Amino acid sequence: MTSTACINAGAPVPSSYEGSGKFITLGGNLPAYESGKGGAKGVLIIPDVFGFDHPNVFRFTDRVAAMGYHAVAIDPFIGKPWPLAKFPPKPEDNIGGWLAEQSQAVDPYLSTSISYLKSQGISNIGSVGFCWGATQSFKLGKDVSLACAGFHPGGIELDLIRAIKVPIMAIPCQGDCKNLPEIIEAVNGMPWAKHAVIERFDDQVHGYMAARGDWNDKATKVRVEQAFTMLEAFLGAHV
Repeated sequence: MTSTACINAGAPVPSSYEGSGKFITLGGNLPAYESGKGGAKGVLIIPDVFGFDHPNVFRFTDRVAAMGYHAVAIDPFIGKPWPLAKFPPKPEDNIGGWLAEQSQAVDPYLSTSISYLKSQGISNIGSVGFCWGATQSFKLGKDVSLACAGFHPGGIELDLIRAIKVPIMAIPCQGDCKNLPEIIEAVNGMPWAKHAVIERFDDQVHGYMAARGDWNDKATKVRVEQAFTMLEAFLGAHV
């Protein structure tokens, strides 16, 4: 279910960014945005509930590509994400029910995406997700990703952490991960704990690396760049 922090973050911030990558279709029906060529190294990016309706996902993907990776973002909502105009949602909109349906449907799309990356000669795969997409990124850490990152996850289930086999990077923001002490305790019990990166960005609104982030705002941009520096180091060490 969408977190309280996500709801309280308000409406997405307008952006006019135009990507430098290209749009492709995977598996016959899965929209994707592809940027860069990284040889054997690739990164799969899973968006928040706004899918491809907000251009910051392309901006983020282009930045990952600039780090030297074959970056691919997918639209697991198949062109029907949560409407920008309906955020914040009203109780009668039932975003929780909608998101539960998306969670049940997403696994085949993740598999299709990984198969595509492998078909391009990519053997070292990392993953990054935002909010709901962060959970999907962490799931890939169970058997696919060499490193999985999540920005502004509303929460992380402890059983999921215990199933992950590779280092994680988690960057919660305002109101995210109310159970952070328990999350850290679970992470500390894993073999990869010393490689994990967990840091709160409480001065930033939930979604600041995606649809709720105004990257033209000077203060926000400083924190965006800090996050990218952290991500580049994290991916560089493990992918």
